[in-house]
Amino acid sequence: MAREISEIKVEWKIWKQKRQATPPEELPGYATEAIKQCNASLFPNIGTLVKILATPAVTTAAAERSFSMLKCLKAYFCNSFVEQWLNGLAVMSLHRKSIDMRNVIASFMMKARRFVF
Repeated sequence: MAREISEIKVEWKIWKQKRQATPPEELPGYATEAIKQCNASLFPNIGTLVKILATPAVTTAAAERSFSMLKCLKAYFCNSFVEQWLNGLAVMSLHRKSIDMRNVIASFMMKARRFVF
């Protein structure tokens, strides 16, 4: 274990020196670019570490996008439901004298009951 850690430290020093000698415009901006630029035969441990670095970003981004889309959908459905509900109340308020409650009750009784299990 101690030998592996010392190998990683040596690789890291060489990798760091190589990066410092590289012009800034040639340095990778993303971990996926760093994977492509990493020579796996010269820096096997650094290559593995860069792959580990790149992995959480992909999985986290996918989850964040899913939750963001879910939040947007929830807001849309809540807003549309509230809008329909308010429209219904406004119509009932405007036409309260012309609405026959027996007809409303009869139409609700004719509809199929919807249970969500």
